[in-house]
Parts: sequence; structure tokens; C-alpha cells
Amino acid sequence: MDTIDINYKGILNYLENNQEVPYSDPNAGGISKDEKERLLKVKTNGQIVVAEMKKIAEQCKQLYELNESLRIDWLDGSNTKTKKYLWLQMKYKKYKDSPISVSLFVQKNNGNALFRVSLEIKNAGVDKKEIARYHSHLDIPIEDGMVYVSGSNQWGNPDIITDSVRKIKEKLDSGLIRKVQPSILIESSEGKTNEEYNSEIMSAIGKIIKCYDYVIGNSNPRNLYWPSIKEYDPGITKDKWLELLNDESVTHLENIKMFKMMLYLGGESTCANLAEKCGKSASYYNRLGSAFGKRVHDKIGCRLCKDGSTERYFTIPFVGRYIIENHNKRYSWKLREELREALEEMNLSNIDITTENVSEISYDKNMILYGPPGTGKTYSSAIYAVAICDKLDINSVKAMDYDDVMSRYKELLNSNRVAFITFHQSYSYEEFIEGIKPVLDDKGGIGYTIEDGIFKKFCKSASLSETNEKELNESVYDENLSLNNNYVFIIDEINRGNISKIFGELITLIEDTKREGMDEQASAMLPYSSDIFSVPSNIYILGTMNTADRSIALMDTALRRRFRFIEMMPDADVLRKIGADKVEDLNVAMMLEKINERIAFLYDREHTIGHAFFTKLAKSPTIETLESIFEKSVIPLLQEYFYEDYQKIQFVLGDSGKSDSSIKFIIDEKVNIKDVFKGNVEDVIDFPEKKYVINKAAFKNIESYKQII
Repeated sequence: MDTIDINYKGILNYLENNQEVPYSDPNAGGISKDEKERLLKVKTNGQIVVAEMKKIAEQCKQLYELNESLRIDWLDGSNTKTKKYLWLQMKYKKYKDSPISVSLFVQKNNGNALFRVSLEIKNAGVDKKEIARYHSHLDIPIEDGMVYVSGSNQWGNPDIITDSVRKIKEKLDSGLIRKVQPSILIESSEGKTNEEYNSEIMSAIGKIIKCYDYVIGNSNPRNLYWPSIKEYDPGITKDKWLELLNDESVTHLENIKMFKMMLYLGGESTCANLAEKCGKSASYYNRLGSAFGKRVHDKIGCRLCKDGSTERYFTIPFVGRYIIENHNKRYSWKLREELREALEEMNLSNIDITTENVSEISYDKNMILYGPPGTGKTYSSAIYAVAICDKLDINSVKAMDYDDVMSRYKELLNSNRVAFITFHQSYSYEEFIEGIKPVLDDKGGIGYTIEDGIFKKFCKSASLSETNEKELNESVYDENLSLNNNYVFIIDEINRGNISKIFGELITLIEDTKREGMDEQASAMLPYSSDIFSVPSNIYILGTMNTADRSIALMDTALRRRFRFIEMMPDADVLRKIGADKVEDLNVAMMLEKINERIAFLYDREHTIGHAFFTKLAKSPTIETLESIFEKSVIPLLQEYFYEDYQKIQFVLGDSGKSDSSIKFIIDEKVNIKDVFKGNVEDVIDFPEKKYVINKAAFKNIESYKQII
């Protein structure tokens, strides 16, 4: 639980020892030195307790938008003694002139100080119509923990009423009682912490606000679930939910785990609470719930809920509201009734929702994903970026749908949490860190300015996120995210740039132990601006490298020492998992494995063919798609690998063993030199015995591919 900077125990202790203490101006003449010191101490104590009460008001402003708080007095109206109770009155700004408020009292009952949260109305200057409006709170049921009290601290401590609501109304009508307040009492106890007092008080204020909203006629009370049925109804029956829950293309195992835990928690939970109970992160459950809603929409075409100009998906399975949880304002999701009924009919006994005992997830600050072409390095960089930014286990992100991963990745790009660049042979230090740029002045002359490069700008942005505590205007999807964000800088084709030239002095600064805030923090004076620069510890550098383009062994040695290298090789099982392994009766995965086995034998494993070229077969498993893959990707790569040595390409594609030349991808024909040249030129020049032609007709025949195997 987070530490609270409000001394609730000190507030109670103040009232215990400073109730109705005599007071006068300590600067008045004719008083002794000892009396002056006593009065100054009384004044100081009063000012301190008022400052603590103001902290409570500020927290309620942040959590509940109670933007108006009235003056808090530690002296009574005569200024001759301290008050016998403390009173904090809070209101919405829109209703600042109303005599009705959400109030926190600190009072003494039977010699013990306690807190009382109440719906209050001023005693003086209020007409009968306003009093009747105030007492309309009796028309709604009170929540657990609430009691009705009669009276006022001004007249003496209010007493708890045990009468029925009907009897209370009769007593009000007859004048036997003048005012009845819905209240929650928070009593003091030995060992209770400031954090526990804060949690109880903020929860109590949240409950009293429901009465406040009702009485003042607030048209948009924050504690009601949104959207209401009148605003939006997805129109999904219990039976339809059962069908969707049993459809594996819509409902994944992780969704069922989430729903089961929500049922266990009463059908409602914040994402932060789910993370605490089940492991992973709050943002993981945010996206899990929203992605589920999107799949439901895509499956049945139900209409979407409008939130301003934004269409929401989470409102299909859930309604939501803001609550206070562990003294934080969070957004809580509640299962729609029809979905809950469907879940309760299912047998979920075999679904494990025990808490995952996962240690803090950590990633290397500098990583390079390397492998042959088509092994999914670019997509994997998106997976790593999402995992690092959202502090998730890499395997849990790999298990997510492609569309969900890319949707989150694009959000991170748009919010500048992730940057993506590609190195090339002319990429420079000036583009990466900083450099001098020419500019035109007002008269058309040329001047020069120092401009930050893309990585330096990115570091500045990440550094601000780590040091600035600023108020965030978050959406529903970001309610539970941390301020201290991770940032990922992706460098595609990192080996194609001149690393020493581009990184310059950063080659040292990017080391884990040399990052900003570390014990061995290092910084450097940049050559153009003379800025003192270091790399923030919340930046992760992620490179990708094509091993067919350049061997790792040829890379800059200094770079190799500072990066963790993660190999990514062709994996035909990926095709099997996503359903991209069949075209007619051709086993595509087995075909790829055979091709790569031959390439590794004839060349090396770094020049194999990646599985990612074939993933499009999952959505379009046709001979036309396969033809396109071979013509645009496979054949050009083989031509590059074997430097026009078509005989080896024939070996790789199995053409050397095909008896029917019509299904060979590469057709070889004998060359008769005498038909081309006059004389005995073969005595002078070593001519090839064969010429090779790419047979485009073979690409349209499924048998051509089957005989590769």
C-alpha cells in the first residue's frame, strides 16, 4: 500500500488534547511569558491540524472532483477557545452556493476522537423547501456501513437513529427531530495506520457522494454505472453469450480466467485488482477485456457505444464506473447481467485462477534480434516493445492476437513511447544525436542552428516521464497505468549503419551500468551543443539484424559487447499454429523445413528462408498466394544466396529429382556453342554446358511444390 502524506492519527490526537482550550491573542499586552508561549503553541497546533485537513480536501478534489471546500476553523466563533470539533465542507463547484455539502467531521464521542463522514446542510438561513430537498436522501436506500444520525455538532454530538425510514419521516414532520444525516463513522483504534484511515475515509466519501448527487439533482452522478441501458444496449441475450463464450475464435482461455476471477469478486473489478489477484499487469487486463469486446463485435456486428466521438468496445461485455481503491481513483468494470448469467451456467471448475507468483519482469537494456530474412524480426520487435512498455512477460504478449499486439504497438508509437528508425549506409551522428543544420534568415541569408537528433529527442522525452509528476487526463483504458514509463527505441537493420560513426560517445553511455541514475552513471559533453548528456535508465534499445545481409562476426566489436543477441531462426511450427501450413493437399510447413535443410547443407543456416513469408497463407491458402510468395520472395532470395548458381537452386527446390520438366521451377537446357559462335571458341573460353530458365508455369502447379518434399 502506498504511503499517505496525511497525518490522520495526528488529527485525532489533536482533538483528544485540544478540545475547547482557552485562547486569546498571544501578542496582546499584559500576559506572562509562559502564557504567551502556551497561546503560541495552541495557535501552532491549530494551524498544523488545519493544514492536514486541507490535504484531505485536496485529495477529495482529485479523486471526486469536490472542487469547493469551505474554510476550516480551529477556533470557535468567539475566538476565545478552540473548537470542540473540526469540520471540512466540500462541494462540486457547480453547486457551491448550495447549503448542502459532503462533510468530514472530527468529533469526540465518549472521550474518544473519531471521524464522521456525512451529508450535511447548514443550520442557519435555510428555508423549509431546502430542508425538504435535503431530506429527500431518505428516499434512497443507504449502503452498507451507513447509519442515520440526528442532531448537529453545533448543538451537541449527533445520535444514531435506529428507527425505520417511515418513522424517521414522521418525526421530521412532527418536529420531534430537526435534521437527519446519512453518516459513516470511522472510529480510532490502536495500531491503525494513516493509510488505513485514508482508505476508510475515501471509501466513505464515495458512498456519501451518492446521496449528495441524488439530493442536489446532479444529472451525471459519477458513481452510477456507464453506459445505462437507455444509453446503450448491445442486445446480446444469455443464450447468445453462451454461444460466444464457447467460440474459440471469440473467447480465449485468458478471457475465461479473467471472467471467473470477476465472478469470484462479485462480478466487478478494476484491472489493477485483477492484476493483484491473478498476476500480469493492469494494462494487460485493460486490453484483454477491450479486445474481447472487439472480437464479439466483429463476430455478430452488434452496434457500438459512442463516448463522444469515440466508439468503445469494452461496453459490449461490461459497464463501468469510477471507484476509490487503495486510495486511488480507478475505473471498475462490471459484467453485464446477461454475460454473468451465461458464465454462471458454464462449468468453470477446471479453470485455474490462482495468483501467479511472478517476480519483477526485467529485460536487457540493449537487445538485437537477428536471423535470416522472413523470420518475423520486425513483428517480434513490436512484441518486445509492447512487453517492455507494459511490463509484461514476453510469452504472454506472444500469445496475444496479432491484431491486438499491433493495435497496442500503434498506440505506443502515437504516444511517443516507441520510436522506429532504419539505419542505412549514409546514416549519421548528426541525424542520430545532434548536428548543425542550415537555416534561412529573414533576408534570405543562410545561418546555422544546432538541432537535436532523433535519439537525443527521444531520451529527453523519456527523462521527463521519469522525473515529472504531472496530472494525467487519462482515458478509461489508461486508468491504472504507472507514471514511470518504459520507452523503446527500435533500430531496424542496425548492422547496415556505421555504428561507431552513428553512436559516437553513446557507445559507452548505453551500457546498463552507465545509464542515468545508476551507481556508475556516465555522461558526456556533446560536441555541437556542449550539453551534458546521459541515457535515461527507462530507455530500451532494440535492434534488428538480417544475417543474410551481413554476418554478426563482422559487426563492430564494441557494439557486440553492449548488446544481448537474440537469435530468430525459421520456425515452420508457426505456420502450423496459425493454419498457414496447407494449400490443397500440400504440407507447406514440411516443404519449408526441407528447403531450409538443403540450404543449410549447401550454404549455411544464416541464409535459410523465413517462415514469415508464408504466413499470408493463413488467410488466403491458395495456389495463387503460394505462386506470389515464390516469385517475389523465395526465388529472388535463392538467386541472391547462390550468386546465380542455378544448379544449387535446383537442388534446394528438388528440381534435380523431378522427372517431369514441366513441374521444375528451374529448367536446364544443354548449350550447343557451335550454334552460337563460329570456330572453336570452346578452346579459348570455358563455356557452361547448360543454360537455366525460370519456368513460370511451374509456379501455378501444386505438384511442383509437393515434389520439393
